[in-house]
Amino acid sequence: PALAQRYREASVFVLPTLMEGMPLVVLEAMACGLPVVVTRNGPAGIVRDGVDGFIVPERDPGAIAHCLQRLYDDPVLRARMGRSAATRALEFSWDVYAMGVRRQLTVSDGTDA
Repeated sequence: PALAQRYREASVFVLPTLMEGMPLVVLEAMACGLPVVVTRNGPAGIVRDGVDGFIVPERDPGAIAHCLQRLYDDPVLRARMGRSAATRALEFSWDVYAMGVRRQLTVSDGTDA
């Protein structure tokens, strides 16, 4: 509950990671309707640049600052990206994941699931 409250209080989420496996925190932020600014080392497979947020080069604080300034200056862009991020996060839900696993199992054994 406290974490969800922090996401609700935020306007944008930034993860300037150098290496990331499955960036759950990015999906959490997106699910809460936050546009995200991430580096291309992991979350870039989830975030659509210019749609759900921005993808920046690693070790480039100037690029992060530029993206944050754009989102600060343009509340319409920020809101649009936040809505898109929330919709995109649904594509990574447990239900969607389970359907994919079920589909793969069905294909591999030739039966209907």
